[in-house]
Amino acid sequence: MVIDERGEHVISLLSGHLGGANRLTRQVAQLMDSHPVITTASDVQGIFAVDLLGSEFGWRAEGFATMKTVSAALVNGEAVAFMQESGERGWLPPGAVLPEHVRLCGSMAELQEAPFSAAVVVTDRQLPEPEAAALGERTVVYHPRSLVLGLGCNRGTPLAELEAVVLDTLAELGLSLLSVRNVATAAIKGDEPGLLALCAKYGWELALFSPEQLNTVVLEQPSEIVFKATGAYGVCEPAALLSSGARSLVLKKKKAAMRPLQ
Repeated sequence: MVIDERGEHVISLLSGHLGGANRLTRQVAQLMDSHPVITTASDVQGIFAVDLLGSEFGWRAEGFATMKTVSAALVNGEAVAFMQESGERGWLPPGAVLPEHVRLCGSMAELQEAPFSAAVVVTDRQLPEPEAAALGERTVVYHPRSLVLGLGCNRGTPLAELEAVVLDTLAELGLSLLSVRNVATAAIKGDEPGLLALCAKYGWELALFSPEQLNTVVLEQPSEIVFKATGAYGVCEPAALLSSGARSLVLKKKKAAMRPLQ
């Protein structure tokens, strides 16, 4: 970013999107009552930037190798298909417009049938190889933070065991690790080393709920054993529902081979 000697113009130079130069330029220009000078093509055209898509929501790109080619297709007016399966719907930035050459698709089947030279897919699934191959190389896949892991464990359950259960379960469901938003559990588990280590490793927040909060959720199979240990009739299911705000579970309570997840 540079500023002319009279302070009339603030110019963004390098890494306008991912580096935040454009945002900083606008902020400085506003403070100085100056004119921001932004030259990146998407900003000039008033369309959304592929490499910033969902950034305010914490969306994570599966990779950046194809980001430039998809961005180029968008600003050059090529046919771009956009398909969203999950995540926040208000992703279009304020003031931006959806270009006519961008086609919104309601499903993967519709996307695959649409003529396009590049595609953007927003999903919490880990796309299986056949689907990924069918989309081609000029595709950017974003994973919104739409999954909450409800976890319970015995005292002293190690990180490795908890991590194995999480990874195996997500793989079983075909869901992406990048879409995990946080872990939820009972307040009594807030000092559990294995849980804390798991959250630290992946940068997940740990949401804790009191027995009173957990017991507000009606369970199909309340557990007297869990109640005696925690004061709640369940941990993983009600914690996941309370933290996510969802009305139903993607997966009902499951138990690991050695240590029960309650």
